[in-house]
Amino acid sequence: MKTITSLILTVFAFTSFSPAARAQTETPNQTTRKRQAPKTAAKPAAKNVRKPRPTATPLPTEPVVTEGTTVRTNPTLTPSPTPTAPPVSESVENRRVEEVSSPREYEELRKRTQESPAVVEEPKVETPEETTSVTYSPRGDKVVSAAINGALVGLAIPTKYGLSAAWIVNDWMTLEASYFTGSWSLSLPFIDLGGLSETVIAANGRFYLGKSFNFIGGVGYQSYDASIGSSILSRIPNAPPNIDVLSTRSLGLQLGFGNRWQFENGFLIGVDWLLLNFPMANLGSSTDVLNYVNNQGDRERIEDAIRFMQYFPTGAAAKLSLGYSF
Repeated sequence: MKTITSLILTVFAFTSFSPAARAQTETPNQTTRKRQAPKTAAKPAAKNVRKPRPTATPLPTEPVVTEGTTVRTNPTLTPSPTPTAPPVSESVENRRVEEVSSPREYEELRKRTQESPAVVEEPKVETPEETTSVTYSPRGDKVVSAAINGALVGLAIPTKYGLSAAWIVNDWMTLEASYFTGSWSLSLPFIDLGGLSETVIAANGRFYLGKSFNFIGGVGYQSYDASIGSSILSRIPNAPPNIDVLSTRSLGLQLGFGNRWQFENGFLIGVDWLLLNFPMANLGSSTDVLNYVNNQGDRERIEDAIRFMQYFPTGAAAKLSLGYSF
């Protein structure tokens, strides 16, 4: 009997605590709540996830930068600005470039540059390019010049005019040939003359001490022609034609100084402040009239006039020149 009773109790207990029995005993509200409860499933743990790299912070000190070395820092490293070394050559061979990508590399580079001796780059001497020097040329590129001359103040004969032509040797010297003539009706204090004419043919050089100022030196051929006045001719009986003419020829020096300005367009203007002709050698004279003069006083006056024309220096002051250069 006891055996049957224990068997019944065991079956009852098994049926009471089984899942099917619990489902039958649950109330409808409890079943609804279980169905509406959200199902939360635990997410699987992520595998092989790399941790973010720490951000580099700027160091308080700046690496020593020597000449010939350039340090490129990471954009995140912004050290305070310090005076930089003077610029050196931009050639790649003279530069050592270090790439810094982390604070550790930055610190190693700083220590290495402090311990290593400074690299001193020899200064590069740059030879300037050869350039053509441009200098002022008073005469420019001219070769020859021609001018007309005139003087209102002269010795013996006040008014003179002429022509001249010059070869421009260089900026400081020109060689010139000139023709100068003039005439005047006058009577000298010691003789009655109907007229006096002068002709000077000169070859000289102009030597410049600046852009325009020059000294003149050369040789000149000088000729004088004079006509005897009527007072003397009236005392010469049976005088032949053209007997009243006196003439002399001489060779001498021509000296002077002046200014001559040459313009870029070719025109030139010159002023010879003083130009003198000094007769040095007598080349001849025509004194046929002395053969017909019997009056001793008239004879002496004619001889004085001949000596005057042979040895008296002539020239001009403020001689003007106007010409053109080619």
